[in-house]
Amino acid sequence: MAESSAIAIGFSFQAQLDNTHILTAQTHVPADATTGEINERLDRIAEALDRIQVRYELKETERQLKIKQRTQALAKEARFRAEQLIQDRSANSDRRGPHRPSAQEQAEKTNFETTYARVESEIASDLERIAEYRKTLNGAGV
Repeated sequence: MAESSAIAIGFSFQAQLDNTHILTAQTHVPADATTGEINERLDRIAEALDRIQVRYELKETERQLKIKQRTQALAKEARFRAEQLIQDRSANSDRRGPHRPSAQEQAEKTNFETTYARVESEIASDLERIAEYRKTLNGAGV
């Protein structure tokens, strides 16, 4: 880099992490710095901000993933209990033959299966994003 002078050019960068968090970085270069020196400094700042954003997104995605996995497990357990209750009612009724689900029971089952599949897809997507984030960070001290 060129020798330092009293006059410098300042740069500020902002990175939006989410709706409530903004990261700001500032740097300066001597006024007589070459275009290459300026670009090198700006590239380093941009890379650092990108890495911080990826770390933030990784943590947020991992947090969301845990919530989705917990919700999915609770929903599966609730669905199992509901099916068990239906079977118990059917076994204790005076009906002959196998139990046929009511329209409401069938709608609830279809709704559950659709929701469960959607959450399962979101979990798979989150796992892929987490793997990509870690690959991007490549051991940068997550």
